[in-house]
Order: sequence, then C-alpha cells, then structure tokens
Amino acid sequence: MARQELHDQLAFLDDDDHAPLFYRLLQKVPVLRDNERVTRFVLKIPDPHSRKGMLIYGGSVLGVAVLVGLIMAVIQLTKEPEYEKPVEDPQTVLLGVSGQREEPEKPWGRSIHLERGDQYFLSGDYSRAINEYSLAIGTDAALAYHNLGVIYTELGDFEKAIESFQRAIAARPSLPESYSALGLALHEVSRNVEALQYHLQALRLDPDNSEFHNNVGNAYLYLGDYANARRHYTRAIDLNPSNTQAMANQNSLLLITGDYDAAIQGFREILSADPDNYEVLMNLGMAYRKNGNQLDALEFFRRAQQVQRTPNVFISIGDTFRDLNRPEDAINAYVSASNITSSTYPLKKLAEYFFVLMRYPEMEEMLEQIFAAEPWFPRGEELTSYAQFLQGQESLALSRLKRLLRRNPENLHALRGYTTLQLIQADLREARHTLESLLKYHPNEPISNALRGEYLRKLRAFDLAEEHLRQQDNDIARYYLGKLLLERNRKEEGRAVMEQVSRSTANPIGPKAHYALMLENLGSYDIGQAVEHFEGALAKGVSTAKREYVPRFLISDRYTFRLTYAFSPFTSATERYLEYARPFLLETDRMQSIQESALSSYEQSLYRVAYRQFLRATQHADAARLNNKGVERSLSGDLVRALEYFQQAAAQERGNPIIQYNIALTYQKMGSDRTAEKMYHEIKAAAPQLYEVDINLAVMDARRGDDEAVVFAMQGLENSIVNAYNEMRERSLEDYDPKISDPRLALLAAIAQFLYQDDQLATRDERFQELPEQFPEFYEGLLMREVFTGETFAIPPRLQVNPRFIMLRGDRALLREEYTEAMAAFQRLYNQEANFLSSTKIGIAFSRMQQHKRGNRYFSEAAAIQPSIAALNNLGNSFADVGDYENLQKAYESALEEDQGNFIVAMNYAYANQQFRRYNFAREVFEVASKINPSNPMPYYNLAKIHLMYGRHFMAREELFRGLNRYPNMPTINYLMGLVELIDGNLLDSLYYLKVSVENGIDATDLGDIVLTYQIH
Repeated sequence: MARQELHDQLAFLDDDDHAPLFYRLLQKVPVLRDNERVTRFVLKIPDPHSRKGMLIYGGSVLGVAVLVGLIMAVIQLTKEPEYEKPVEDPQTVLLGVSGQREEPEKPWGRSIHLERGDQYFLSGDYSRAINEYSLAIGTDAALAYHNLGVIYTELGDFEKAIESFQRAIAARPSLPESYSALGLALHEVSRNVEALQYHLQALRLDPDNSEFHNNVGNAYLYLGDYANARRHYTRAIDLNPSNTQAMANQNSLLLITGDYDAAIQGFREILSADPDNYEVLMNLGMAYRKNGNQLDALEFFRRAQQVQRTPNVFISIGDTFRDLNRPEDAINAYVSASNITSSTYPLKKLAEYFFVLMRYPEMEEMLEQIFAAEPWFPRGEELTSYAQFLQGQESLALSRLKRLLRRNPENLHALRGYTTLQLIQADLREARHTLESLLKYHPNEPISNALRGEYLRKLRAFDLAEEHLRQQDNDIARYYLGKLLLERNRKEEGRAVMEQVSRSTANPIGPKAHYALMLENLGSYDIGQAVEHFEGALAKGVSTAKREYVPRFLISDRYTFRLTYAFSPFTSATERYLEYARPFLLETDRMQSIQESALSSYEQSLYRVAYRQFLRATQHADAARLNNKGVERSLSGDLVRALEYFQQAAAQERGNPIIQYNIALTYQKMGSDRTAEKMYHEIKAAAPQLYEVDINLAVMDARRGDDEAVVFAMQGLENSIVNAYNEMRERSLEDYDPKISDPRLALLAAIAQFLYQDDQLATRDERFQELPEQFPEFYEGLLMREVFTGETFAIPPRLQVNPRFIMLRGDRALLREEYTEAMAAFQRLYNQEANFLSSTKIGIAFSRMQQHKRGNRYFSEAAAIQPSIAALNNLGNSFADVGDYENLQKAYESALEEDQGNFIVAMNYAYANQQFRRYNFAREVFEVASKINPSNPMPYYNLAKIHLMYGRHFMAREELFRGLNRYPNMPTINYLMGLVELIDGNLLDSLYYLKVSVENGIDATDLGDIVLTYQIH
C-alpha cells in the first residue's frame, strides 16, 4: 500500500508547475535523486509556496533552523542502499511486456578518443570502446559517460551503467538521452519509482519526443498506473504514427488488462508492417496463450525464436508445451533456455516442473545446480520438503523447514510450508505457532488467511472457519472453503466452489481443486469428468493434495449383484438365442426311400437284404416318431420329457446326427454344457454342414466370456456358409446371386455376421434386415432377428397359440416393464402345461416384480420337476433374492455336483456369497470359477475387489493383471486397476488406466458394485 501511495503522489510530476520546490531541487542533485527513501522524505516536506510552508519558512529563525536540519537529514541519507536483484518467482508467467531499451544513435563525439570509441562500439569490441571512452572523459565527460553507460547496459552490468549515466547527467544536465537511458537501466534492477522520475525529466527537456513518451508509458505500466501509461502511449503514437514500440506497448497494456482479442488484433497489425519484430511476436504469442489458443501461441513463439534466441522465448515455448501437456517438449525448451544464460531462472522453472511431474530425483538435481549458484533459495527448500513429505519422509521434510525457519523466522516459504504440512499431519499446536508468525509477518498474503481457515476447520470450528474463508476474496481461500463444504457433506456447494477454483488459470491452487473434483466424480461414477479433472490436476501439479485426501474402496452394500437366470429376457443375445433355438424334426422321406429299396430287393429274391432294409425303415420310422414327439415337447417348454423322447429315438437309430444334435441342444438348455459340448464335437465331425452346432458352441464361448473365440468362430462360419452355398449353386448351374436364397442358411449367416462384427458397425445386422425381404413368411428368421437386434414383428394369428410365441409376448412385456401383461402370457403358458419352462417364466416375472417369495415357489416347482443345472441355478438365485442363505447354498452346490465345471453356476454362487458379505468364501468360489475358465476376466475382477477391500493391494493388482493379459481394453478391469493405482498413490498409472476405461466406453451401470469414497485430512 505504501508503494501505491507513492505512485499516486508522483502522478502530478508530469507538470513542473505542480512539482514541489524541494522535489525540483532534488532532481538537480544526481547523488540523491535516485534514492527512493530520499524521494519519499522530500515529498513529505511542506512546499514553501504552500500555506503551511509559508507559516514554517516565513523568515523566522525557527524556520531557518528547520530548513538547515532538513538539509543535514538529507545528507545522512545520501548513502546508496545495497540492492540485490530480485529472484524471479518460478510460478510467475513472464508477461513478455517490456519497452525496448533505447538504442543509442550513432555515438557522437569530436575528440579522437570518442571517434575511436564509436568505431569499437559499432564493431562490438566493447573492452576497447570502454578504454577509448574513458580517455575521452577529460574532453567531453557527458558524452563519454553516456556512451560508457550504453556499453555497460549492453554487457548487463546495470550498476555501472546507472553510475555512468548519473555522471553524464551531472556533467551535462540538459542531455535528455542520458535521463532516458538511466531510467531504462533502473528498470532492469526493478527500481521503477526512480526510473519514472528520470523518464519524466527527459520528457521535460524534450516534450515532443515520441520515444520518451513511450518510455514514460512503460514506467507507469511497471508501476501499475494503467491510465497514465495509456495516455503516454497514445501521445507517443500521435507524435510519431510509425512508432511501433509505442503501438506494441499499447497492445501489451491491453494484454495485461485482459482484453486479449483486441491485443491480438493490434499485434497482428504491427506484424503486417514489421513481421520480424521480436517483442511483438513474443507478446502476440502470450496473448494467444492467455486466450487459450496454445497452438497459435506456439507458432508465434517459434517465429520469435527464429528472430532472436533468448532465454525468455524458450521459457515461453516451454510454458506453452506445459499447457498442451507435452512434458518432454516443455523440459527440452527449459533446458535450451538454461544453455544460453547464466541465470538460474530456467533451472527454477525445471525444478518446479519436475515437482509437478513428481519426478523428484530430477527436481533434486536441478535444485543442486541452483543452490551452487544461489545458496539462499527458500522456494527450493520448500519444494524439497514437499517432495520428501509426499514420499513418506515426513520427519525429514519438517526438519528441513525448521532449519529454514531458524535461518529466517519471517521467510514466507518456510512459514507456508511448515504450517501446511503440520496441518496435514494434524499437529495443531505446531501449526498454530507458525500460523501466528505467518499472519504477523505476511498478513496480506492470501495463503496466510486461507491457512487460518483451514486451521479452524481442523479444530472442528466449522462455522468460524466458513465465516472466515468466505470473507477472503481469492482462490486459495475458496479452495479451503470448498474442502470444508465437501467434508460437511454439502456436496453441491462444495463442488461449485471447487469448479470455480479449478477454472482459474492464474493460481497454483487450481490443480488441488481438480484433484478433489476428480475424487468426487469417481464417487458419483462420472468417469469422463473424473479423467478430465485428473488430467488438469497432474498437468499443473497435485502437490500436497495427494495427502490431503485419502481415497478408500468399498464393495457396495446397496448393489444387487446381477445373478444370471436361465431363460430370462434380460440375459445376453446369445442366451436368448439358446432359449428360442428349436430342435430338428426328422422327415419321413428317407423312410419311404428305404421301403422302396426293400421291396426291390425282395422282388430280386434278396430276402436277407430286404429284411434288413425293412427293419431299418421301421426303426427310422420309430426314431422319427419319437424324435418329433421330443421336438413337440421341447417347443412347449417340457425339456425333461423332450430329452427322454430324444434319447429313445437315439436308441432306435444310433448315430443319427439330427437326433444327437437335439439331445445336445436340450442338455445345453438345461445347463449341462460339458455334456453338450462333448456331443457337439462328435456331431461336427460326422455332419460338418450342420452349422447350428458352430453357433451353439459359440454360445458356450460367450458364456465363458471368451469373446475372441466367438468372433473367430463366427467369422469362419459365415465364410463357410457362403462358400457352401456358392458351390451348391455352381453344381446346379444357377445364375450367381449374392443373396443366399436358402432360408436356413441365410438365417445362420445372419447370426454369424451379428456375432462376429463389432456393435459399432452399421453392417452388423445387414443380413438380418434382408431376411424379411427375401422370406416374408419365414417367422423363424423374424424371431431370431428380434432376439439379436430387438426389432419386433407382428406375430400372425396362427402362431399366437404357439408356446414359443406366447413366451415371446411375455418376454416383450417384461422388457417393457409391463408386468401384468407379461404375467398373463406366462400364466396362459403355465395353464396349458405346468412344466419346467413355464414355471421358470412365472418365477422370473415375480422376481422382476420384486415379489421374490412368490417367485421362489415357482422356481422350486421347476427344480422339483427336473433338478437340472439351469433349474437349480435359478433356484439358488431365488433364495439369494429372498435372503435364504442356507437354501441357496444347497441349490448351488447341488448344481455344481451335477457339473463341477459349470462356470455360470460357480459365478452366481460367488456373487450370492458376496451379496451376503461372506467375502472370504466368495473369494474361494471366484478362484474355483477362474480355474474353470481361465480366459474369463470376471473372476479376476471380483477377486481384485475383495482383495482391495481388505487392503491387499498387491494381490488385487495381480488378479487384475491376469484379466488384462487376455482383455487389455476391458473397461471395468481398467477402471478398477485405476482405482488400485490411485489408492496406492501411483497417480500417473491411475490416470492411464482410467483413460483406457473411458476410451473403451465404460458404462457407469457396470460399476454399481464398487464405491470409491475419500477421507479429508
């Protein structure tokens, strides 16, 4: 505030008529006028022309004494204070706004030494130029000292430059260029108040000089007086419309005040006339960067680099690469900056960035180089302490900050770091001591009052903390306010505050807000937003937020595990296909041909041959009759009687592939996959063109979760069907037709195409859509199209009494959640015949209606009719829904006794145990399931959840790696792996896995079984 008051007092100094007498006298004493303390003191002395001055200096002895005393006091202040060039804050982004240093006109002179000095200066031989100018001091001191100042400025020795310009002014007070050059040199050492005075003096000597007005505008800009800066820039342009420096600085002012679009337009206009202007290129790049257009910013920074290779341009390129989240490119740019300057600033940028990237060994390497050149670097000590703390070395971190405090108890970095870490550690006594010092020595720092609010929160004084934080108008306080609101479970308010903080790009606290929002979004299953906030946090540095929030993993108690019911319309398309797949009828044409052959043998007196043929015809007739009865029972839902008929038919005619297929299909429907699979392989060898076998085997692969096997088999099946059909047409000499005209083969090709093509492809159901056009009355094709694509069709009246289509109507109603209609359809089926399937359908309907006890009665009835694996599995699921653990255990174990290798039953048994919080037993069953089918990732996923809940992170990671080894892009496994890495603090790995889950279309409904919450320290 004191500095701002001084700026306000200096605002009238443009006009000599208003400047105080003592101030004007001070300007004539070079050794005094550049001293800021003297300037402050002189401005407080009453002017003799004022009323108060007249009273004091009105000829009285007392007035004279006071005047003499003032002069003596001024003499005591003549000693030049020691000045150390400030170290740039690595978190400060370079504005790129600076007036161009006044290049001297060709150094003038009359003596031989001045002329020689000019020649050496223009050739770049500065040491000889200094010698010649020094020899010229005796003949023309003003010009010699001025030119010496110019050389020292070029060499970066600003203290000698300032001294030389002061001597030039003392030798010739009427030389305005020396005042201006001295002002520019003072800017270089941040003595901006004094610089303004000299720029104004130059302007008084030459009031119509456009360059001097530009320099005065720069001086006001440095002091934050934007109105006066704008006034002088405008005057400079009025005096010289081609003054590109003034135009550039006027646009820089727009950049500083946030009018980025206007600044961009103005800089572009300058570049159109001066395309290689380095400062304009830099400022245009900065304008684009601040406007969020990083790629355009990078383009102009690179153009500036081609014009002039300076540390600043490489640092700006590095900062832009950071914005683009290209760490290696940013690091390379900072390294390039450090290679062309002896300043430690690029090394500080690198140290800060390595800390952001959590590459702590490289950060320490940079800090060692900085400490070698600059032993007192408190920010480096603070960074090292944070890094040690985040790596679990809490005592070392706090000891380092304590040593820093002992060296300087007032140091901001030490106080801020020590207080922050003690608050995270919950050592409130220590935190209070340093917090009091922080508030005492740095009361106007936003972090001071923000940490006081955090301290009150840790004391559980929530109302006081909230009141205090709401009084602060800065993002640091808002962050701690959001943290408090989240802890108090005021989620909506807390998120809104954190969102506001995260959107601000000008503060270092934004990444912490991103981190908190990432955890919040993970907890609400908004994975896409979580990944965005995670990227924002890591790109700019999570810092201590990694320890402020402790993520925790739970298996949800509110989640109802999706137990797989056989014959439910809510299963996969492959399971629904299996439900509606029909067995084959045996035709009687073959029997008639055998009888005709037997009669021919009899007429030829081949009695034994005729006998055998008549016997075979009779057996085939009996087998066909029994098989077709089995088909009828199967279509009505009585799988038990159907299997009996098929087996009797097989006894009449052994080796018939159709009958064998019907038996295998029935076993598969009843859940006996192992028996069915063995029979399918035998049938496939005997009848390779019975393509339904391939589809049914693919259904088994889908049950096991082996999607790759499904795709491979179905792609080969479609090719086989097409090739076989084309060969058949060639043999019959028919014209080529790309569409398959055989309805059975066309349907099988459509199923195969649907199963192997990705669900994003528009051609996936292409063959299904062609079926109604080719075969309008082929309702089997329409039924299967609905099963796979969900596209319904009108059931004709003649089929509405068919049990399969009655089931279809009920399933449609269930899917629409129209339970009354569904129950009516299933009850009609049940009234026609109470069998295994009709009982199961009613049980499923009651289960969907949450009437589990009524559903359990029908599932029990279905299991009593036939204790098949499917029936026992459904019964176990039903007991799980009603909370009867003892009976569900009996049902599942009875099913597993029938087939110990049944993957679905094992998974349901494990899920049920997990639902009853019997996690250790669930883990054992999941391990059994993983051995039944090592290629299915779900057992590994669920084992990882249980290990993670018990804190066995290493074992959870091992299980997930087993799943990822087979399915590297599976969203749920990648998501869970992301949570494991997050909880373990491996943030970069966590982000990688979470991004993979999002890129592969993770569905939040698949994550209801897990909960990520967090505790705020």
